[in-house]
Amino acid sequence: MCFRNYTQHSGCGHYGETYQNSYTPCETAFQTILATRGPSSPPLSPPAEFFNPSRPASYSGSGPPQVKRSGTATAKSKRFFSMSNMLQRSNTATSTSRRAVSDSTSSYPALSSSNGNGNGWLNDFGIPDHELNHVASTCPGLTSRTIVSSSGGQVCKECKAWIELMRSMIEGYDKGRGVRGTPAFKEFLKEREEAKEVQMELGLP
Repeated sequence: MCFRNYTQHSGCGHYGETYQNSYTPCETAFQTILATRGPSSPPLSPPAEFFNPSRPASYSGSGPPQVKRSGTATAKSKRFFSMSNMLQRSNTATSTSRRAVSDSTSSYPALSSSNGNGNGWLNDFGIPDHELNHVASTCPGLTSRTIVSSSGGQVCKECKAWIELMRSMIEGYDKGRGVRGTPAFKEFLKEREEAKEVQMELGLP
C-alpha cells in the first residue's frame, strides 16, 4: 500500500501534507512507474521502507557493483609473482567477479542514491511529481499517516496560500490600490466587528 504523508508544521501548528515526499509509493506502484520508463531515463531510488534488503544497495543501474578483493590474496601474490603477472591475475579476477555479480543482479530495477531535488521535484525517488502523485493516489491500498518532519518553521500549504494572498493585498495597498474585493480582505477584514458596529450605529443595512 502507498502512503500519503502528513505532518504537524511547526510554523502554524496545523497538520497538513508534507512538502517533500507527500506520497510514498509501495513496491507495486514503484514497479508500475518503473515499467513506463524508457532505456535512457535516469535511475530511480526506491523508498527505503519498501526496499528489499537482499538487493545489493550499491547497485545503481550504471554497471554492476564493485567486488572488494581480499588484501591477503594481494599480499601473497606480491611474494610469488611479478608485477605484470599480478596485474594480469587481478584484471582476470575482476572481470569474472563483475560477470557473476551482473548475472545475479540483472533482474533488479536500477537504483540510485541521488534524488529528484536537482530537477525541482518534491520527492527523493527520482520520479516526476505528477507521475508519482497520479500512481500513488490511485493505489487501492492508499493509507494516510502522520510522520515527524523537520519543517523548519514552515506552515501548512493552506496557511501558505493565505499568506501569499495577504502579501498580495498588502503590496497592492502599499502601491495605493484599495484592498476591497481581494480574497484576503473578504476572509479577514470584511466582517470585522468594528466595521459592523459603525454600520449599525449609522442605521445602515
